[in-house]
Amino acid sequence: MRLKPVVSAVAIFLSLLFSHAVWATASVLATLTLGQTTQGIAIDPNLGLAFVSNNGSGTVSVIDIANTKVAATIPVGASPRDLISNVATSRVYIVTDASPGAVTVIDEKTLAVSTVIPVGNGPRSSPSWRRRVASASTTRSARST
Repeated sequence: MRLKPVVSAVAIFLSLLFSHAVWATASVLATLTLGQTTQGIAIDPNLGLAFVSNNGSGTVSVIDIANTKVAATIPVGASPRDLISNVATSRVYIVTDASPGAVTVIDEKTLAVSTVIPVGNGPRSSPSWRRRVASASTTRSARST
């Protein structure tokens, strides 16, 4: 799910995250004020957390879904855009669209940046990047069992 870049507050339809049967009765449970110019959202259903990139603030907002509250705001560098949650490793990968660019990795359990991977200027994520991250996590999970 992508958020419009001009939105500075995000209304999350939390009831839609867990059940397809509630479409007809969905309601807004909370409206949360996040950073400037939200760009993307990634959800880890195992931990009940949503991660929202705030391009204009250089941060990622972490939302506790069960309590409908902002649990943390994590600085990740200039211009964070797309992000993906890898539920197998409890990591969020954020593409920062800057010069030089980076992929910032957040540990979902500690809510802290665990590493920053330098990449070329102005990186963009793509559906194939998302598939590779998901595929790598599935392969790692299968090997560890």
